[in-house]
Amino acid sequence: MFIPIGLDDNTVRRKPWVSCTLIAANILVFLVLWIAEQRSDLPRRIAQQERDSFAYLSRHPYLEVPAELDKVLDDGNRLQFDKARRNLANAGQVPADWVIAREQQKLDGMVTQLFADARSSPIQQL
Repeated sequence: MFIPIGLDDNTVRRKPWVSCTLIAANILVFLVLWIAEQRSDLPRRIAQQERDSFAYLSRHPYLEVPAELDKVLDDGNRLQFDKARRNLANAGQVPADWVIAREQQKLDGMVTQLFADARSSPIQQL
């Protein structure tokens, strides 16, 4: 089989206006969305909700970590929560089931609100 190897002398004599326009439009849309997100209080609010959720979970280590939050936990946080859970179980300081259910419901609501706000970001939506 013959493989054509050689010098191709085809030259294009026009500017790639369509490609340049598409690139410029993409950059413009990205910048508008990024500036809109930076000017809103959404990043600050999400960071505060994240700190509140972790703090609540740290104060109540016997609660189950919601699935959405478990995906973003690092190994250090998991080890910390497991150690605190074992310490409470060994000390016999686990509260009654109805207290755990109420606190679990509060934590689930906090995490649901956190991820709902994170998904409402203009960049995340697009």
